[in-house]
Amino acid sequence: MSALVQVPGAWLLPSIVKTVDGVFQPGAGTVMTRILVIDDDANIREIIVEMLTDAGYEVVAAGSGTNGIRLFRQAPFDLVVTDLIMPDKDGLEVVMELRKDFPGVKIITLSGNPFGRSSLETSRALGAARTLGKPFSEDQLLEAVRDVLESN
Repeated sequence: MSALVQVPGAWLLPSIVKTVDGVFQPGAGTVMTRILVIDDDANIREIIVEMLTDAGYEVVAAGSGTNGIRLFRQAPFDLVVTDLIMPDKDGLEVVMELRKDFPGVKIITLSGNPFGRSSLETSRALGAARTLGKPFSEDQLLEAVRDVLESN
């Protein structure tokens, strides 16, 4: 697994870090589908980032809901993949805030909490396009991402 590189408010795989004069530039370089991954668990976050990067997506990761929303406001993404259970701003708050301010945003929510099933259902009601329970396979994640990105 590749080491992540820290940029302001996010962690990226070295292969996708883009800089101009040494300053991180979201979206600089080639045009790719941009995905924001929000998860407070660094190990899960790194695994998801690697799966998506290996599939050809440009991925930015945030370790909290607050940082994820800040990154989205700086440069909107094609898709957000967010955990639901996080300490500072949970995934339901992320879904509500992003859907309110960016009605067309596409969101996939994740939860590994045994009580997360009801939160996953709630996230769907609030506007998440798809939900996945943890653990999930790489195939399940990539299928969900493709389905959501291809939907209108």
